[in-house]
Amino acid sequence: MEPAPAVTDNDLENADSQDQPLQPSSITSTITCSGRHQFKVGGSAKTFTVTFNDEDGNVVSDHDPGSWQFKFGDTLAPSELFEITSLDDGRIKVKFIGDDSYIGKILTVTNTYDDVTSSIQMEIIPL
Repeated sequence: MEPAPAVTDNDLENADSQDQPLQPSSITSTITCSGRHQFKVGGSAKTFTVTFNDEDGNVVSDHDPGSWQFKFGDTLAPSELFEITSLDDGRIKVKFIGDDSYIGKILTVTNTYDDVTSSIQMEIIPL
């Protein structure tokens, strides 16, 4: 009968690291918009920018811009309420073209990339 192979410190370290759960993404994101957090019905367009940061707060410039979503409460906003232009640097330009029935409502603009999500709220106001 052969003796069992010796267990080294390296083997123990590898076993310990395999038992550790995967850490969540250390990337966070923030959305900013041009001007106030308001859309005027029939007003000018707003530019939205998503910025991704690493765990040290440094901007991650080579990050995909993700996808954008617009909601009133839990309901997706109809796409015909907006004119959306994608800009080369991952920003989007959005004009709200809905009618006065949306005045006073809060629109949530969300950007998602993998498990990283950020949102900004916009109030709909009269022109």
